Parts: sequence; C-alpha cells; structure tokens
Amino acid sequence: VLRSLRRALEPPEPFDPASSDRVFRIALHSSPAFMAETTAAISALAPNVMIEWVRIRAGNQNDLADGLLDLLHVGGPAHLMDGIEAVDLEPVTFFSFARQDHPAAKNWSPATADRYRYLQVAVEDTGGTPIEKEHRLLNRPRTLGGKVQDFSLVGAVLAKTDFISTQPSFVMGDMWRLYGLAVLQPVAAPKDFPMRFAWSARTASDPANSWLREIVFAAYEKHQAGINRQLQDAAIALNE
Repeated sequence: VLRSLRRALEPPEPFDPASSDRVFRIALHSSPAFMAETTAAISALAPNVMIEWVRIRAGNQNDLADGLLDLLHVGGPAHLMDGIEAVDLEPVTFFSFARQDHPAAKNWSPATADRYRYLQVAVEDTGGTPIEKEHRLLNRPRTLGGKVQDFSLVGAVLAKTDFISTQPSFVMGDMWRLYGLAVLQPVAAPKDFPMRFAWSARTASDPANSWLREIVFAAYEKHQAGINRQLQDAAIALNE
C-alpha cells in the first residue's frame, strides 16, 4: 500500500536509456526467438538495463497491479483486473507441426491426423487450451500422447516422435527450422484468437515504462509479421 501511495504522489522520474540500470520484468510464454530479438533491441539502446523474462502463471495480473511486473502478455478473452491497461495486438495465427519425414505430411487430412497422437503444452493460465476447445467444437476429437510444461520443449519432442502439435506461430520462432519440422495447416485451431500486452495504470505515464512498451510493441509486431509469413509459405495445405 505504501509503495502504491508513493508512486501516486511522486512525480515520474526522468529516464535516460543510455545511463539507466533499471530492471524490467516481462511475463510471457517462452518464445526464445522473440525474447532474444527484444533483449537485443533493448540492450542496443540501454546497455546497463536488465530484462527479466518471467513465466506466465495464474497470479500475474496481481503481480502487475502490485508493480512486480512491468508488462504482461495476455492471450485469449481473459478479463483484466481494475487498474490494468492494455493494447490489443494482432490475433494469433496457429499452425500444426510434426517431424519433417512424418507419414501424415504426405497426405495431410483430418482422417490422416486422426491416426496420430498430439503433444500439448500444459499452461497454468487457462482452463483448457484453445486447441482442445476448437477440436470439440468441430467434433474432431484428438488423442494426447504427451504433455510438456514449456513451449520451448515442443521442437525437441516432435523431432523424436510421431506426435503432432498445434501451436501459436509466436512461440515457434526459429524452432521449426532448428528441429527441421514440417509445417501443417491445422485440422482445428481458433481464428482471430485475441492477444494483448497489459500494464498497470499506475505506470502508464512513467517515462521508463513508456519507453519499454514502445520497444517491446515494435519488436513484437516485427516478429509476428516475419514468423507468420515464413510459416504460411512453408505450410502444407489441409486436404479436406
């Protein structure tokens, strides 16, 4: 409470990226390519600033409101608490992935996909993945063959198994190339899945946070446009 009162009463401190040694904390699902690109962009302008990438968890909005986070990547139609501001991002695009020589890639169709099991990322902030919901909606049940706790593990597991996995383009970054994965048009995936960056209203006019948001938003837009274009060009069409 005292920290919040101090923030409200004190004038915003000036921010000089070149000399600042501030610590910024950003919560989002693991996306190594985006994290690397954004860290590099920030470090080029603010060499002494520290970026801490924080795991997504159920209490992130409370952390944001309490000033323990500077930015939160929010997926889906999640309700935002009072005192939190947000900007809408481009909706997420989903693709399916499998090892490059996967038999399903030779004749990719719902019937073919039905013969294989799926790999799922178990995330804490949802009551069921949007992929599961879409499969139920389209009456295309899928069988899970494995679960991992982080998006960064998807490529390594797919490369060694016959699993298929449907993931947002954002988290796959360079991973699909690193592990030589085939890109497939999804059998079932949400369209126009909402995505936002959120921050505390208390820091809305803070010069340091305003600077951070500008850098991160530009890096995100560039990353999304690039990976979506690459995956769309590489994707094997679904034969209905």
